[in-house]
Amino acid sequence: MKTEDAIQLFQKISHKYYKIKSPKYRHATYEDIKTMHESLLEIKKYLHENKTYHDLVNGVSQTLSKLKKDKALRELSRDAIWSNYSERGMNKTIRVSPKRKYINKKFPIKWFVKEKYECALTNGYWDEKNFIVMETLGYALLMSIGGDCLPKDLEPIFDNLKSIETRESQLNGNAPAVTAKTINKTTFSIGIDDSFFRRATGLKMSSTQIFNLLLETSRAEFKLPFPVKVKDNQKKESLHKMNYFSRFFELGEEKVKIRKDGVVQLRKYRINFSTLLGELFVNNLKSMFNDRVDLQFYSLPVNARLFYRQFLLTNDYDWLPLNLETIVDRINLRDKNRTNLINTLTANILEPLKADKLISSYEIAQGLKGTKFIIRRNDTCRRM
Repeated sequence: MKTEDAIQLFQKISHKYYKIKSPKYRHATYEDIKTMHESLLEIKKYLHENKTYHDLVNGVSQTLSKLKKDKALRELSRDAIWSNYSERGMNKTIRVSPKRKYINKKFPIKWFVKEKYECALTNGYWDEKNFIVMETLGYALLMSIGGDCLPKDLEPIFDNLKSIETRESQLNGNAPAVTAKTINKTTFSIGIDDSFFRRATGLKMSSTQIFNLLLETSRAEFKLPFPVKVKDNQKKESLHKMNYFSRFFELGEEKVKIRKDGVVQLRKYRINFSTLLGELFVNNLKSMFNDRVDLQFYSLPVNARLFYRQFLLTNDYDWLPLNLETIVDRINLRDKNRTNLINTLTANILEPLKADKLISSYEIAQGLKGTKFIIRRNDTCRRM
């Protein structure tokens, strides 16, 4: 091969690669990107001083890495992939309130569920990664309860809504004299480390990044109408309207490995679900009021994951009609252009969910309230 031939091949690969829509790993095939990468390496000796060449190699390499990881997951059966457990009450009530969009908004941040129940968030923000934290902790908790395996015989920790009200008053120092029987004395607690967190989430994060994410998640305080399953009525969910703000958990940290320059390389964490919201979270996991989410799910675009949590992990319906405005409100889409919104929903949410076989099909129709989407699902992510 001559230098002129190498340049011509490079230009051909560059043109083909940059024509692929972004994100490229969603719109390219593993075989095409692998071929591009191999061809680029073959002409390296002719273009090794060309910065544009190295930029293209870097981009193709990153896309190939993502496609390779996705390919490996898809070759496994869904049951063989690491799965966490997503608690339904959290998905039904919490809306994403990311710092980048709410940094100038006064606390508490408020929203409504079912158009009548007010929810509020204070002392922090909530983004998609905070859901991942809670799903990871949900799996770790269930494994802890089962003794390193998922437990089969579980029941709620609360008898009824009255016992939740008593517990909430007790935790906030306003409880009347109560008998020992009505006080929940069990403290649910788990221990994890950075290695477990990375393995359970697939996220490549430093110890400091993991610690900061756990800390941010632990500090966020909510006041919610929280759906629960209780012993007196396990077949039907009830609603506890929280009277006080509460966190999901309290966080303890132990620095295990520290470099000479002071950088912490490994931490262990103690998670105590010693708050009302934490105990409601535990209660629902022990009520099997939860659903599986796996590492393949975490490779989906962020908005696709949010959509799935909000609209499909919270029910068992085979099909679901959703108004465009409802979707926009629930997953916090900000684009004002209706055409752009519909394109975003189809390209970045519904098509990836369909490709991942989490939904079987969707239709766009016009209803009394304008544009609506009719979603038909596959029951791939199952409850425990």
